[in-house]
Amino acid sequence: MSNVYQFKKPEKKPTSNQPPLLNLPFASKILLGIMWGVHLLIILTPVSEIEAIQTLGFVPARYDGGQSEIGLMLATPITHMFIHSGFMHLILNTLMLLAFGAGLEKVYSPQKFFLFFLASGLVGILFHLVIFYGSPIPVVGASGAVSGLFAAVLILLSKSGQLRSGKYGIWPFIAFWVGLSAFMALVFNDIAWAVHIGGFIGGFALLRLTYFRI
Repeated sequence: MSNVYQFKKPEKKPTSNQPPLLNLPFASKILLGIMWGVHLLIILTPVSEIEAIQTLGFVPARYDGGQSEIGLMLATPITHMFIHSGFMHLILNTLMLLAFGAGLEKVYSPQKFFLFFLASGLVGILFHLVIFYGSPIPVVGASGAVSGLFAAVLILLSKSGQLRSGKYGIWPFIAFWVGLSAFMALVFNDIAWAVHIGGFIGGFALLRLTYFRI
């Protein structure tokens, strides 16, 4: 596992003087394409951003038994990952996916990586549902999924010896992530902190379960 972040060297020199700026694996490109495509589609269509967030975002109140939006109840645990509240939100999650997704996809196959991304996001939003059950506020963004990628990369770097974590292992990094999420919740009133922590836990557990099966 020592080559998690090592890109394969091409057998032949490229004809261009410069290598590609972003050497992204297939599934990472697809995920980024969907995220940006959905955001641009919302901007270019008559549907307002607020309406799209309210419809395709994850709303815990839908699960309190008082509504019968079965289709949205089944769909929004997935669709919320690809809706973002503005370009800054989208850019932040794009950078996270670029930082952690490309390396992790080289360990998994594209199909398994795609499922890992979705599963981390689902665990994150389930954690949010438990904490904020009945809330009418929609949650959007791939934060839970990319938090899971971050957790998985931490484990792989630690296992490969590329992360100098000291006697406490990766626990300082975990504490930092939880603390950062709590800080964002207090300062910016960001209720999505539960999604961040839940996604991180999901990625941690998923990597532990699949590490010896890669």
